[in-house]
Amino acid sequence: MNLTKLLKPQSVAVIGASEKEGFGGDVCRNILSYVEDRSRVYFIHPKRETVFDVPCYKSVTDVPDTVDLMVICTSQKTVIPLLREGAKKGCGGAVVFASGYGEVGTDEGRQNEAELIAAAKELDIAIMGPNCAGFVNYIDNVQAFAFISEKRDRKGSVGVVSQSGQLCLSLMDCPGMRFSYSISAGNGKIVQVEDY
Repeated sequence: MNLTKLLKPQSVAVIGASEKEGFGGDVCRNILSYVEDRSRVYFIHPKRETVFDVPCYKSVTDVPDTVDLMVICTSQKTVIPLLREGAKKGCGGAVVFASGYGEVGTDEGRQNEAELIAAAKELDIAIMGPNCAGFVNYIDNVQAFAFISEKRDRKGSVGVVSQSGQLCLSLMDCPGMRFSYSISAGNGKIVQVEDY
C-alpha cells in the first residue's frame, strides 16, 4: 500500500468540517494554520456554506478536483460509504478518527474493523486509524491532527509513531523537540505502525 497520498497529499478534503471545538473544528483550524496553499483544501459538510470563511461542499464527490487525502471527522457508521465516495475522486489515503472498532472489545466492534479493513483493501486506500488522532508532516507542512498544537518551526529528522494521540501531542508541545513526522496510528489495522 502506497503511503504518499496519506502522508504527503497534494489535495485534502475534511469530511465533517466545522467551526466547533472537537475533531471537525480542530482539524480545520490546524490545516488552515499549517498549509501554505489553501487552494486544494476542501471542507465537506452537507449543511454548511462555509467553515472559517472557506467554502464548503455538500459531498466529497462535489469537489472539482482529485482528492488525495480524506480526513474523516464523522461517526463510525459513515466511514465506509465515505471511503467509497472518496475512491471515485482518486482518494488514496484517509485519516479515520472514529472509534467503535476492535478497541471496544465487542463482536460488533471487531466486525466493524474487519469490514473497514476489507473496504480499504478493495478500494486501495491507506488508512491511518481508526481510533487515531491523525498526523503532522513537518517536512511538507501537512497537518491532519485532531488536537490543537501551537505551530512553530519544528522541522527535524526524528519521526514519532504512537498509538496514542495524547502522547504525540505531549511530545509535539515540548520546547526544543524537532520532528519530521508525528503520527498517531490508533488501532493501526490497515496501515500498521511498522509501515510508517
